[in-house]
This record gives sequence, C-alpha cells and structure tokens, in this order.
Amino acid sequence: MLVGRVRRLPPRPIDSARARLIRAPLDSIAALPRSARTPGPPERFQVALASGDTGAARRVLAEYDSTITPQANGFSSAFTQELFGSARMHLAVHDTAGAEAQLAKLERLVMKAPFQNNFAIASLGPWLGEAWLLAGDVAAARGRRAEGDGMYRRLIGLWEGGDPDLQHLVRDAQAHLALLR
Repeated sequence: MLVGRVRRLPPRPIDSARARLIRAPLDSIAALPRSARTPGPPERFQVALASGDTGAARRVLAEYDSTITPQANGFSSAFTQELFGSARMHLAVHDTAGAEAQLAKLERLVMKAPFQNNFAIASLGPWLGEAWLLAGDVAAARGRRAEGDGMYRRLIGLWEGGDPDLQHLVRDAQAHLALLR
C-alpha cells in the first residue's frame, strides 16, 4: 500500500455502449489538469448514478435543475441543450414526470422562436430530433398515444429526406410509430 500517493490503475474494460457513454465524460475530466477538475452537476450525476446511489443522483439533479435559467430573450442554444440534458437525466432515475416537464419547457421555447431566418434554431443541431423522439417515447409511455404519434411524425416529416447521419433517428421514429398502431 502506498501512503501519501495514489497509484493509478488501468481503466476497467468497457463491456457495453451504456458504460462507454457514462465513462466518456469522466475520462475527459481525468485528462484535465488538477486545477480544472471541478466536475459540474451533470458529471456528478453520472458518477452518483454509476455508483448506484440514486438518492445522490436525484439531489444533484435537483441542484442542476435549479441552475438552469433562461437567457434574457428566453432562447439560447445552451439553455435548450441543458433542458434536454436534464430530461435525459430525469429518465435515467425513472422520473418520467420530471422529464416531461423539461421537454415541455423545451417545446414551448422552440415553438415560440420563429423558424424563418432564425439562426438560433439552425444551431440546435440534430439533438432536437432526439428530443422529439424522447418526447414521443415519454408521451407514449404515459398513455398519450396521439401526442407520441405527433412527435414521431414531426421528426419523420422533418428529416426523412435528410442527411444519412440523421436517418437512424428517422428509422427509430418509424419503428416507434409502428408500435403505437
């Protein structure tokens, strides 16, 4: 046993895609200099969840949700991504009501912003389609099939003829839509 020093162990082998997703942000934190290693709530949430402490994960999530504040104009790409990230974290701790609340805030913001000549909407990137897919999944799971159907159809209608790197989302939406019928 080493006293006063920590011996670095090689990373454990990663055996699943989910483990890789959980581990990726932690690996990037470890690569930073010690002075820059102040993990934020999303990283602390992942650590708590990975260790099996859902109580700590929920506390960190509550802290994170309280820090998400809109910009003066009510819309920014960073704010909307934080809402989407929060919704995904709520689902990770099986809180569909919390996820639905965050997705509803996101939907209100996106629908309030005019789509014509709006570069903020264009900067949202493909995660907006993932948010619509997630909103459809949550609505369908909570028994609101028509709302889930609408979200899936929105994603399919927008991106069916889109870039190849978006087609996996379209295929997922089509599969989920078929399950609703």
